[in-house]
Amino acid sequence: MALVQDTRCYKNHVHVFPREDFIQLAHALFTDDPDHSHKLSDQSVIHFQYGMLRVCVYNAFIVQDTHISRKKVGLKLWEIYQTCCQDEEDEVACAGGYAQAKGDNDLFLDVRTLTDARACAWGEGEPDDPMKVNNDWKMR
Repeated sequence: MALVQDTRCYKNHVHVFPREDFIQLAHALFTDDPDHSHKLSDQSVIHFQYGMLRVCVYNAFIVQDTHISRKKVGLKLWEIYQTCCQDEEDEVACAGGYAQAKGDNDLFLDVRTLTDARACAWGEGEPDDPMKVNNDWKMR
């Protein structure tokens, strides 16, 4: 699985969320215990959700754990919103995207938006999504 090098936007609108869900979830991550760190064991995922929007944080590394604060997840979610939602013609909905964050030990993590109907499973995303390329993520 390739790690995301910058913020990228979903193009075919498989995932579409109300813009308000981005705003509310980012606000919650910034204001509700923002410095709380969540542990990400090796090869694990955590998620946060508001309305139809689920933001998933993936640790793809085989033998390293890390931690990430709610504030860092919120910042990455807001980066996805600013990059992927501001230029869209639809003023109500946004397709979302994915970005890279760093854990407390500088371990790279993938941050992705999905609809609430989909689990934060490895291999989710669109065909051009680097995470989609290798569904057998344990074989990196």
